[in-house]
Amino acid sequence: MRVGIVGNSHIGALKFGLEALQDDCNHEVSLWAMPGGPFEDKVKIDGLSLSGLPKVYSSSTADGGTGEDVFVGSDYDVVVLYAQSLRLEGIGQGLKEVEKCTSGFRDAYLREISVERFAFQYAKNLTAASVRTIIHAAPLFGEGFVSRKTFKGEATEFLRNAAASLSADFMMQPEDTISVDGKTKAEFLTGSKHLDERSRENDFKHMNAEFGRRIMKEILRKL
Repeated sequence: MRVGIVGNSHIGALKFGLEALQDDCNHEVSLWAMPGGPFEDKVKIDGLSLSGLPKVYSSSTADGGTGEDVFVGSDYDVVVLYAQSLRLEGIGQGLKEVEKCTSGFRDAYLREISVERFAFQYAKNLTAASVRTIIHAAPLFGEGFVSRKTFKGEATEFLRNAAASLSADFMMQPEDTISVDGKTKAEFLTGSKHLDERSRENDFKHMNAEFGRRIMKEILRKL
């Protein structure tokens, strides 16, 4: 099965995790990523194609290696849209803040955080063409990051329903990677790396290879 995974700098953890899983992976997996943001300012949707998006990893030399910059969804049996502006913390907080707003404002906000997001716009094109699509939330901030309550449950349910409305699946990180206060456990922060393989101090957003291995294992299990 050919699997294409599209994302931003969070693809780094998946890349290193997939390398660790390579002997146990029976699928052809390609990773495509545009670090930095806003993602939608750099990558453009044209039907089933995404232009300006470099391929950063391929598990098969038959897949053409890295260096390409046009992703075509119909080339894959499954497309995973990973982490693109899909932070549960921000979405959950937003859902709480608009509860008392007028219905018009609330409806506009709900569209903005779901169907108008880049991942959902592209997912709509993919599922319309019968390409199996998985929308995956970004990692929760790591332990030690000071933030307000995440409302993770509300955000997860909202995104799951939004994905289902497009006939797409929704995934988030495994529950056993999450601390009691709703953050990614500290063990998955140690040695975190971006796509450039450089570690950064006090980075509570990006996770390490073990986290990437766990995510990739869950994705491959769902296929």
